[in-house]
Amino acid sequence: MPENILLIPTDFSDVTLKAVDYGASIAKIINFKVTLAHILTKDSISKLKKENIGEEGALVKLKNLATEVKNKYNIDVNYVIKKGSLFATLAETVKELNIGLLLFGTPGKSTNFFNFFTGADAFKLVSKTKCPNIVIQKGVDYSGAMKNIIFPVSTTTKVGPKIVWARLFAKAFGAKVHIFKLYEPSGVAQIKMKTLINKFVKPEFEKNNIEFIEKEAVKDGNFGEQLLKYSDSIKADMIIIMNDPDPENYIQAYEESLIFNPYLIPVMCVNL
Repeated sequence: MPENILLIPTDFSDVTLKAVDYGASIAKIINFKVTLAHILTKDSISKLKKENIGEEGALVKLKNLATEVKNKYNIDVNYVIKKGSLFATLAETVKELNIGLLLFGTPGKSTNFFNFFTGADAFKLVSKTKCPNIVIQKGVDYSGAMKNIIFPVSTTTKVGPKIVWARLFAKAFGAKVHIFKLYEPSGVAQIKMKTLINKFVKPEFEKNNIEFIEKEAVKDGNFGEQLLKYSDSIKADMIIIMNDPDPENYIQAYEESLIFNPYLIPVMCVNL
C-alpha cells in the first residue's frame, strides 16, 4: 500500500518551484506529507560546476527549500538528492519510498523541462512511474481552492482507480465532479456506458455526498477538444485521466492534448 507522500522533483527553476508551491498547497488539504527530490544528472552536475556551486551546494539549496516549505505550509517535508538519469532515478525513488503521488512542473510541450529534455518527454516520466502523476504547466498558480474536477469516461477505459482519486480530491476540497462522457453511436455501447455510469461511477459519488453533474460530448467532433473546451468553460481545476503506458513510452495524441492543454489546467494521470 503506497504511503500518503507527495513527491515533487525540482531543479530550482521557476517552473519547478511553482510546482513545489502548488503541491505543498494541495498536500496540506489532502493530508499528505511532501518529499522534495533533486536528481543530479551528468548535465546538472556540469551546470553546478560552472556556477561554482557543486553537489554540496545543491544539497544545501534543497534542504533550505524543504525548511521554507515546511514553515510556510505547516506540513511535514522531507528531501532526497540522488545521482543518475532523471527518468530512471525518479522511478526508482517512487518505488523505494513507496510514494503515493508524484507532482511535477513542465514549461510546455516544445520547451526544455528540467533543462535536460523536451516538455513532450514529460509523458515518459508519467509512464515510467507506477503512482499517479499530476502535471502542472508553466504559469499555473494555485488559487487556494479546487471547485471543479473533470472526470472523462469512455467504455474502453477503466474508471475504478480514477474514482479513488476523484473521490479523495472532491471530498477534501468540497469540489464538484463533472462526468464528461464520450458519445457512443451504437445502441450496445450506449447501454454499456449507461451501466458503467449508473453502476460504478455515480454510486461512489452519491454515497460520499459528492456533488456531480453529467455532460455528454456531441456526436460530431473530437472528444479531447470538446472535453477541454468544456473544462475551460467551467474553469476546471483538474482533469483526471487514466493512462495506459506505452511499452516504448511514446506519447499518445489524446493524453498529449490534455497534458499540454492551452488552458493550463492541471492534469492527473492515473496509470493502469
